Amino acid sequence: MKRFSKAMQYLKNKSLGTIMIKFNLDKIVEDAYASNIQIIENQDINSLIKDVAYCSANRGIVRILLACLIAKYSNSSYNACEPYTKISSGTSFSGRDIDQDIVKDLYHKYGLPINKTTGFLSPAWRNHSKRLSSDSPPEGRPIEVYKKAIKILELVESGEVDAYSVLIETIKQLKLLKMENEHKLSEAVDKIKNLEESNIIELSSEDIVNIIEQHIQSKGASRLPVIAIAAIYNTMKDILGEEILPLNSHNAADSQTGSLGDVEVTLIGSSKIVTAYEMKHKKVTQEDIDLAVEKISSAKSKIDNYIFITTKEIDKDVSDYSKSMYDKTKGVEFVILDCIGFLRYFLHLFHRHRGQFLARYEDLLNSEADSAINPVLKQMFFVLKGQALLALAQEVESIS
Repeated sequence: MKRFSKAMQYLKNKSLGTIMIKFNLDKIVEDAYASNIQIIENQDINSLIKDVAYCSANRGIVRILLACLIAKYSNSSYNACEPYTKISSGTSFSGRDIDQDIVKDLYHKYGLPINKTTGFLSPAWRNHSKRLSSDSPPEGRPIEVYKKAIKILELVESGEVDAYSVLIETIKQLKLLKMENEHKLSEAVDKIKNLEESNIIELSSEDIVNIIEQHIQSKGASRLPVIAIAAIYNTMKDILGEEILPLNSHNAADSQTGSLGDVEVTLIGSSKIVTAYEMKHKKVTQEDIDLAVEKISSAKSKIDNYIFITTKEIDKDVSDYSKSMYDKTKGVEFVILDCIGFLRYFLHLFHRHRGQFLARYEDLLNSEADSAINPVLKQMFFVLKGQALLALAQEVESIS
């Protein structure tokens, strides 16, 4: 593995003084990847580390753990349970700074299956500014994993285990998780390819609608409507003369990114946004529409239309309210559309492009970070697609 030309240097000026952290990221990761045995003898601690590293419900907790471990390893005077400078204990540190500088490099360079963005900006950690305790952890979910992560830090602080060993074991578990996810996904893709090659006809538009509908109805699927709309434009951009801007992180709010919506559409060759899509995994409210009007009113240029895509039922009063925005915004059309209904209409209108759509959906799904779309949810798509292809093959065989 290629080494950095020099050790990673982290230098920030704070009111309490200067914090300097120096160490070699490559060396840490190499030690973790080369460790075929558990270097921590206490199996209870190893079990805690694995539970935090493998938690699929919240990929931000392990990122917090890494930041605190890095701080303790780099400077033994730091208290691993005090990642907030507001504590002002003389042993506290900025976990967020370490997270955004050093853990960020770990994520980008090694593709570790952790959140793409800092965990310290999530509500549970952002609203917490006191010493971490497993008896009263930040109010987040799953609470047991929060407790386990903090328990690990408490064990490090008590001297029962050293920070470097826990850091190595955590990265090793993340590497194993990444390999498992990649293997499962590869197996699923191979099975699908075999089924596709054996079928003499492709899936129908309704088959594809059923696959996407079941996928979107799964737990933790709030990102999938964004993927579906983006796949439509990636399929039709040459025909429509329109394309989408790169998708923002799933965890990033529009207020942080400055975007008008989850999917932003421009004319090909232009940077001017003409259409914005906002996805809702809940009912659209009048407040949602008001917020959208506020966003476009402060935009650099006027857009043509703003489309809400929802997976829930649409209230007539709210729908009528959205239509009334055309006059109030002097020509920006607002509309609320049902996600599956929108997809069904598109697939039947452009029936001969249905296979391309499904391929683009698959591409976008696989390109999303595991922190945005759970690997289990990615694998579920291939299960659903495989079931549809198998049913089609059996039907064709029975007819012939």
